[in-house]
Amino acid sequence: STGYKIPRRSFYMGKFIKHCGWYPDYVTRLALRNDCFFSEDIVHERLILSNGNVGFCKFNIEHFPYKNINHHIEKINKYSDLSAIKMFENNQEVSWLKILITPFFGFFRAFFLRLGFLDGWQGLVVSISTGFIGFLKYLKLKEMNLKKHTNAK
Repeated sequence: STGYKIPRRSFYMGKFIKHCGWYPDYVTRLALRNDCFFSEDIVHERLILSNGNVGFCKFNIEHFPYKNINHHIEKINKYSDLSAIKMFENNQEVSWLKILITPFFGFFRAFFLRLGFLDGWQGLVVSISTGFIGFLKYLKLKEMNLKKHTNAK
């Protein structure tokens, strides 16, 4: 292998989250310098192996993504902005129905399908925030498209 994916274990509001789709969150963090490059994504850029030859590590990286709830909300706002910009630049459109359904599906997937309820109240908060970021990114995309269509007239 020229690189390795490592499971990332995220700490949130006093505990490590084991469900909600947060664990294991495999990230490529170990690679030979000459065999990798970073993607140019504006949202969640990642390390890409040139030959795709990847191994998996058994140890975890401990990840502390948020200092507090305010920091979490700031990041939700930032990443929903970046996601909306990326979709807008790709000429994506979004319906009002998708804007309304996305938060419920995001919550349902994280809390029920990915067993977030097993993480207690922290899992509930993570699941709600998962739905909320989907709502915001599509709402922001809708706003950008409305402005574009209004300015085109």
